[in-house]
Order: sequence, then structure tokens, then C-alpha cells
Amino acid sequence: MRTLLLFAKYIALEESQKKIDLDHVAASFLCLKPFAKDHSAPLFGELQNRFKSVDIGEEFIADRYKNDLSSVLLSYMAEKPVLPFSDQVCSFLQELRPAASNDDWVSVTEIFVLPEMAVDYRESLKQLEQLKKALCEEVVGQEHAIEDLIDSMSKAVWQPQQNRPQGVFFFAGPPASGKTFLAERFAHHLKDEYQYRAFDMTQYSNANESFGLVGAKKTYDDSAPGELTTFVEKFPKSIIVFDEFEKAHTQVLLSLLRMLSAGFLTDEFTQKDIDFRNTIIVFTSNLGGTVYNKPDYLKTIVDQPVQARAAMLSHLRNETKIERSHEVKAIPPELLSRLSQGSIILFRSLGVNELMLLSGKQLNRELSFFTQKSKIDFLPYESDLTRLLLFTFAPFFDVRDIKSNITAKVVDPVTDFIRAHPESDFDQVQITLGADIKDMLANNELSEHFDALTLRGEVLYMEASCRANEQVLILTYSNPKQELLLHVDDVEADGGIILDMPDVGFDDIAGHDVVKQRLLETVRILNHREQLEHAGVEPPKGMVLFGPPGTGKTMLARALASEAGLPIATCSGTDLLSDNFIKELFIRVRKYAPCILFIDEIDALPKRGEAGPGADALMNRLLTEIDGFSKNKGAVFIVAATNRLDKLDEALLRSGRLDLHVHVPFLDKNARRWFIEKFLQLDVYEEAIDVDLIVSLTAGMSGADLEKVHRETVLQALSKNTGKIGQSTLLEEINILKYGAKRTLDKCAKMLAETAFHEAGHAVISKVLMPERIIEQISIVPREQALGMVAYNREQEIDYTKAFWFSQTCVALAGRAAQVKQFGDEGLDTGASSDLRQAMWSAWNPVAKYGMHPDSYNLDTTVLHEWSREVHFKSQTEKLVKEWLEEATLKTDQLVDQYWEQISKVAQALLEEEVLSEAQFKSLIE
Repeated sequence: MRTLLLFAKYIALEESQKKIDLDHVAASFLCLKPFAKDHSAPLFGELQNRFKSVDIGEEFIADRYKNDLSSVLLSYMAEKPVLPFSDQVCSFLQELRPAASNDDWVSVTEIFVLPEMAVDYRESLKQLEQLKKALCEEVVGQEHAIEDLIDSMSKAVWQPQQNRPQGVFFFAGPPASGKTFLAERFAHHLKDEYQYRAFDMTQYSNANESFGLVGAKKTYDDSAPGELTTFVEKFPKSIIVFDEFEKAHTQVLLSLLRMLSAGFLTDEFTQKDIDFRNTIIVFTSNLGGTVYNKPDYLKTIVDQPVQARAAMLSHLRNETKIERSHEVKAIPPELLSRLSQGSIILFRSLGVNELMLLSGKQLNRELSFFTQKSKIDFLPYESDLTRLLLFTFAPFFDVRDIKSNITAKVVDPVTDFIRAHPESDFDQVQITLGADIKDMLANNELSEHFDALTLRGEVLYMEASCRANEQVLILTYSNPKQELLLHVDDVEADGGIILDMPDVGFDDIAGHDVVKQRLLETVRILNHREQLEHAGVEPPKGMVLFGPPGTGKTMLARALASEAGLPIATCSGTDLLSDNFIKELFIRVRKYAPCILFIDEIDALPKRGEAGPGADALMNRLLTEIDGFSKNKGAVFIVAATNRLDKLDEALLRSGRLDLHVHVPFLDKNARRWFIEKFLQLDVYEEAIDVDLIVSLTAGMSGADLEKVHRETVLQALSKNTGKIGQSTLLEEINILKYGAKRTLDKCAKMLAETAFHEAGHAVISKVLMPERIIEQISIVPREQALGMVAYNREQEIDYTKAFWFSQTCVALAGRAAQVKQFGDEGLDTGASSDLRQAMWSAWNPVAKYGMHPDSYNLDTTVLHEWSREVHFKSQTEKLVKEWLEEATLKTDQLVDQYWEQISKVAQALLEEEVLSEAQFKSLIE
């Protein structure tokens, strides 16, 4: 029929007519009649009867146009401007359709599209409105997309045919939002006019796979016509869906360009030009996640569709993919330009209300199927059943999964019961909800419960049990459990992202009361973002936790997320040394917003200007991503951890970025006591251990340090098979961690005595000059870091006055002074080298840096050096430092003489005990 009408068009144009009349169709039939393959076909007979009385000379017509019959001419005529049919031709074609429906020569689906133009315009719009209502009943939650689709179809009713497909649609949106389903239902309702074919474009990821669509030249092995071109040649009026088309290879996508621009595609095998102008083309894509995951954008789709379309196009231009190890545009620019000329239909993620509606429809429909087959009726059930069944698909709520499996959650327990009890005789099923399930649903508002399951990454489980009660089977759901889904590891080539919902709170963390109070303030900020925004205050984007290693920064970040009720995404600073990872990280995090992003050891990313342009680009990319959060109402709060705040780029810490800085110090006494008491409760330790002593000796230790002390103590006890662990063993492990392991030295009695008097001199003069300083222990046990030591309490606050610096100088010199007093020049050895260094430091600081000497008052020579890179006041500083040391030496010698009795007592005690505690030391000198 298409050939008949195209040739009729040719005859009308030859005669300079503005319409195709019935005479033109009759003349076309008389010319084509000799080429008919089957004169017995119903359509041929019908045409023969209709045109036998037409007053046109058959021989004249054949002679005049016989040389014009060619496929080239007909293809050329298809591209000529449209000529409308006369009313007489339109009526004739409508009457002719029944006769043509089963004919091999003419298929009703190949009737030239132009007769449809003559259908009453209002009737066409009426049919489209009916189609819209039908689609809205079937496709849940995408009414705006259906409206856009029908609007575009309405436009096609009055527009003249152009040299491109009748309709080109780009369905864009998140996975499982109904894009492919809408295309299928759209085609289903037009099945009387259009054939339907879908192509899964994930199967065309190789450059050569375009052969599968448009065929391969006969010179290739296994060449054949293309599936796409063959289908459209057979069914010119068809709906073609290219599903997830962005996943096809670029060359495959480019092979479709001519279809969109000229309305034709050449089959490479047959070399025929296939006409696509009567087709409707639908492309579906999941691209645009960064855009459609934003709550603001989802609202814009409905309220401001023009802006939403522009935003989507802008994003699609920047989307990329990897082909043969190279990054290329996800959609070739040429193809995207053609798509933008068509209709871009935007889909949004389904909310809980849409999912409830979809679930209810699916459940009712499939339960009716089960009843028809089994003859078992389901009694009316509570409305909460749909919600309960839907929420068992948390946290992902995949539409395909829901539609495929929701009814099975009802039917499977019933069929299981029948299989286990084949003798059972019931014809009705009553579904009930246990009291615990009713309480759970009553105590959780629908949308809040949905959001909580999604954000926390939790799964809802329940038990289903059946019992027969005469002719009724009672199916009961009970014992609901919400459990955290196993960690999701999004592992990339350059590192990994871990997403989970922490279950540790601030109450589970010992100590850090000040830090936890600051973090609680942050929790309040995160939970009241809308109030801040209403007051014109932009909520902070993030904070930095800084402090020594092992102080619990990671644990505090997880507790912050838990207290705020938010999931946390965790990665390492070393992962940020990849631009691709930074991009993937923030795409993933935005998807889970609102949430916490924790970046551990963020100082792995160097400051700009320190590691070359590559590192600078990474920092700039990170800053850009952080700034991008301000445009996303789905809040992402960044918590970064570092041991060195000064190593971070200043731009990262400035206002509007990570501008909350919280110092996480070593554990305080209460926190250390919590750890120590937890260890000492274990059966491996003796009961008579002085907790206060252990707490005082572990000052400056982190939780990780204490864990190590406990581990090493237990391992030592096991290796030596000493039974329960005593206090001395525990103290030794603390000293090993703080000062190093014991050294095995063949020390003679004289060397031990020298060390004893040396350390006693330090300790006694320290207590004389600075009685407020707490001495934890004095030891002459040789270790990796020293032959002996006087250990001070590290938690004690010190006021660095001039008197302190002078006293500190004297204490540093007191060890050698006591050793020389006892042993004369034989006691003058190299053991005081570190003491001399400490004495010089204690003299230089007050003189050169802090301006404490009367002759250098308020003068800081170090600042002058920093500014000018030159040494100023060098000779004066040297003179004053020398005077300070001379005065300290004189003062020390006097004190050693004055308190020699106490020094001797302490030295003798050290020779006997090797280690003296604070209490033992104080009893000796008092």
C-alpha cells in the first residue's frame, strides 16, 4: 500500500495538483497492477473492483508512467513535501483496511501515514486524553512525565511530517522509576497502529556491535541484515525503545544519527534506505544522578520543567564514561544535540506514597490470580499490611524487586503450609498482624519510618506463621526486627568508601567531656538546619578533629553520626590522591544525603604549592566539591581528622568550609581510669593492683596506647607462664611504652652508683626549687632512651615564668653536680650530654626568645631572624646565655651541698630498689 500511495503522490505532483485524489490512486494501481505477485489476494480483488469503472485509459497510464517505476524514485518521493489526501481518498482507505489486513503484498501497518492527518483533530486529542488516563492508572508517580509525553504526541497531530521520526523521546531519570515500563505501556495501548521493539543497549558495548542494529556489509564473515533496520522495514509504523542507551559504544550511538536527522537509516547488508519517519523512538537513560538526587531538582521537574530540562542537558554534556581505557563523553555531542530537538521527559524517584500505591495494586492483582488458580479466597486485610510488606524491601525499595516479590511474601507461607499439611482443607485465608507489629507501625509515621530505614541502611525482618482454624487459614506476621544492612564497600582502583550506620554513642566513649559537649552542639545544628536557614544563617559544612594519634577521633566522628541519626561514609585521606576517587566519593555521598562524610588523615593531601601542580589540582577539586554542597539541600556534613592541623591547606579551613576546629587531646584521668578498670576486671590480673598509681603513670597515653599496654602485658604473662598478672609486670609494660625496653648492660657497681647519684641530684633539686611539680618515678634501670630517668606527670599545667626557666636550668645541671660531688673528677663523664642540652635550652629561651633577662627585656631575637633571615644581637645573646648558665651552675652547686643528705638517701634507695615511686621518694626527703 505504501508503494501505491507514493506513486499516487508522484502522479499528483507531475500534474501539479495540491491534493492526492482518487484518480491518482487509481492511476497508480493501473501502473502497478502488472507487478502484483498474487492476483487472488483479497486486497488486489478489492482494488480491481473499485477501479474497473474508472475512466482512465489503462494502456495510456502504463505507457506514460511505466518508466518511472523504480525504488529510487519512490524513495525520492518519500522525501518530497507532504501532499494531503482528499476526503474521498481518506474514506476509501478506511474502507479498504479490512481487506488489506492479511495480505502479503500490502500490510495495514504500512499504510502511508498521511491518511491519519485527515482524522478529525478533536477526535485525535480525545484519544490522546484517554491514553493519558490509562497510562496514569498503570505507571505510578510519573504523572508529569506522562503529561509531557501526551503533550508531545498532541503536537505531532497538527505538525506537518518532517524528515525525522514521528516522535523522538528521551526518558531521563533514576533507575527503577518507570521509564521502560512507561514506554512498554505506551506501545501496548497503540498496538493496533504500532509494532513494538526494545533494544537493550548494554549489549552493544563494542564498537563493531552496530552491525547488530544496521547490518554488516556482505564482504564480512557472518554478515546479515540489521535487526533494527529489518524490523522497521517490515513495520514502518513502530515504537522503538533504546534502553539505557548511554551504555552502548560511541560508534554504535553515532550509527543512529542519520535516523534522527534525516529519518532514514541504510541497512549495510541490503544497502536499502529504511524509512523511519513513521516510527516513534524512545531513548531511556539513568544518567544525571548528581542532578536528580537533589531534592530541589525533583521539585523543579514538576514546578519549573523548563529549568529542570536545561539543568539536565547541562549535566549530560559533562557526563563521561570509559572506553578502551579512555574517558569519552557518555553521550556524543552530536547525538545529544539531536535528542535536545526532541522531547526530554524527566522522571523522578518514587516516594513512599507512590510505592504504597504501586504495592497495593500489585498485591491485589496477583492475589486475585492466585485465588482464580487455587480457589482459595483472601479475606479483607488491614491496610497496614501493604505498608508492612513494602518496608521489608528496605533500604533500597527497588520497584522491580517490589513488583516481582511482594505477593510472594503472602503466598509463600500459605503454599508452605499446604505442602507440609496436604490433608488440610481450607478455602479462605485471614491475614493478621501481631501486636508488636501494630505497635511498631503506630509509633512510626509513614514517611519518617521510610526515611529512617533508607538513611540508616536498615532491613526490616518479620516472622510469618500459619495455623488452620476449620475452613480458614490464619496467617500471622509478628516479631519485627530492624537490623543494619551489612557494610557496603564501594571499592575503586584508588581506594574504598565504607557506608554504614554506627551504633556507638557519646556515652560509649570514655572521657573527652569537653569534646563531646562541642560535638553535641554540632548535633543540634545538624538537626535544626531549617531553622538556621530561616534565620538567614548558612549551616556549617564541616569540622576538623585534630590532636595526637590514637586519641579517638575516628570513634568520636562515628558517635557524632550516631547521635545525629545519620549514616556515615568513611574514607582515608590517601584515597583523595586520585581525582576519579574524589569525584566518585562525592557522587556517592550526595546520594546518601543527609549524612556524615568522615575523611581520616586528611593531611595526606598536601598544601597547594608544596607537591606540584597535580597535588594542587586535587586540592582544588576537593574545595570545589565542598563548595558544591551549598547548592544541595540534602545536607552532607564533613568531619575530617588529622594529627597536624598546621599541615592542612588554609583554604580548606577558612570560613564557609571546614571552619569548626575541635582539639582532641590525650585521655584525661577519668578516661584512663575507665580503660584501666575495664582491663583490671579481667580474670588475668591480680586484685591487689593500685589503680590510682597506674592512672597517674599513664598520663599522656591514648586509648590505643592503653590497649597496647594491656595486650603486651597479657602476651608477656602467657609467654612466661607466670599465672595472674601483677602490678610490677603492668608497670614494666607502661615504662617500655613510654621510655623503651630495658637494656641489658654489664654495669659495674660504680656505674650504677654514678647513675643513682645523678638521678637523685635531679630529683631532689627539682623538689626543692619546684615543689609543685609531681615526680611520678625515679629509675636507674637502663632503657633504650636513657640509662636512668626522673619521670614527671605529663598532665600537670606549667607556668613558664622566668623563675621556672632558671629552676629548670638548675635541675638539668644538678645530676652532674651530684655525680661530681660524690666521685670527683672520675664522675665527670658523657652521661650528662642530654642534661647540658636541656640546660642550654632552658637558658636560651628566656634570654633570646621571651625577653626575660634585664639586659634583653622584651627582645625576641628569633622574630628578627624569621623576618630578615639574618642573625641579630648574636654576641649579646651569647653573653647573656653564658651569664645565665654561670649563675645557675653556682646556684646548683650550693643546693647540692645544702641538700646532700637527701640526695645520698635517695641514691642509696635507688641502688637497693632500682625504681622509686612518688610516695617512696617523698618519704625519703621529708
